[in-house]
Amino acid sequence: MKRSKKLIGAAAMLLLIIAVVGVFIYDSKSYYPPLPRGMEGIGKKEVLQAVHDSRDGLSPIHTNEKAEWFGFHGNQGDGGKYLIAKMEEQGWVFKEQMGGGYIFQDAEQRQRVVESEMWTRKYVMFEVFK
Repeated sequence: MKRSKKLIGAAAMLLLIIAVVGVFIYDSKSYYPPLPRGMEGIGKKEVLQAVHDSRDGLSPIHTNEKAEWFGFHGNQGDGGKYLIAKMEEQGWVFKEQMGGGYIFQDAEQRQRVVESEMWTRKYVMFEVFK
């Protein structure tokens, strides 16, 4: 009888540990792949929240001294259309797409490059270089 109580106690403790670890993993979104390079200082949870808060196009996610990051919930083709529309609103004319990169030009012939990366199968990250 004493042994079965110890076994039940150990099983309950193991289940509790598994539950706590599971909640931590789910809450921190650590099961998602690493964020693209250049997005240091922001967590996966914040990125997902920003993208889900704005389902109507590109969501601003992060800014550093080199670039601005935007996220899109969907495929790369649809995200590219939103990107082109956003850049054209800011006075940049779409010139060409080279793989996952987009090249824009303004009236003064300056160029701006945007790189895209599928973060997961549902999310695209766009790095708009300054």
